[in-house]
Amino acid sequence: MDAIALSCQKCGAALRAEGAERFLTCGFCRSRLEILRSPDSLRTKVLEDLERTNAGLARELEATRLRLALSDLDRDWHAERETLMVRGENGGSFRPRRAWGVLAAVIGVVQTVAWYSIAAGFESRRFPGADVPRDGFAFFPYLGILPAAIGIGVAWYQIARARAYDHALARYEAERADLAARLRAQTGT
Repeated sequence: MDAIALSCQKCGAALRAEGAERFLTCGFCRSRLEILRSPDSLRTKVLEDLERTNAGLARELEATRLRLALSDLDRDWHAERETLMVRGENGGSFRPRRAWGVLAAVIGVVQTVAWYSIAAGFESRRFPGADVPRDGFAFFPYLGILPAAIGIGVAWYQIARARAYDHALARYEAERADLAARLRAQTGT
């Protein structure tokens, strides 16, 4: 085959290629070149620029994928957060806190102590003699267990909800920080 005279698109050096060759390397600037043939001309195209362009596109694609992952993570967190929030009686929602659970337990205990104090006073005035039958009111002091049970139930519920919220928030923040760091590394910002 006949040798073809070309010039490097990057540095302009004279090159020679065999007629069937499709790729060659410039002996002066070491650029990898593609030989482009058209019916009326022959020219070279620098492949390194294409590789840099492909690498740039790959970086941008990865950055876009990370941005999308961040967006999906934020959306999923907001949906999960709504399921973990505690609803107030006026329809509003608030973040569950362990302190509210402890407060509910304290209120339940205080109500129970108050109930027993009232019940003891009621029983002593109603039946001052020890030998008088109690006419079915003996169960009255035991009703004080109800506020304690409600207080403990509400406390357990609040503390469990607060723990679930805290774990979900910590997981979300860790995943978000990881994605954000990877995005910063990818974009160099």
